[in-house]
Amino acid sequence: MMEDPSDNLLDGVWPFLKRFIMLLLPFWVFLLFYAGKAPLWVATTMAGFSLAPVVIYEKLMLKKHLKDEMP
Repeated sequence: MMEDPSDNLLDGVWPFLKRFIMLLLPFWVFLLFYAGKAPLWVATTMAGFSLAPVVIYEKLMLKKHLKDEMP
């Protein structure tokens, strides 16, 4: 069985935290813009863009984690 290196991020909590963030972050961002009286298309676009930092963070942390493990 292959081991996913992202399972070791944040002491093994990352896979659960990532799923939680991926579900709720766009909803929170949408509500924030909607409550700020932004047009609906702006609120939905910003909610969609809110997922990119999560993916970028994971990739950067994986690179750092794999670099630290190399001899």
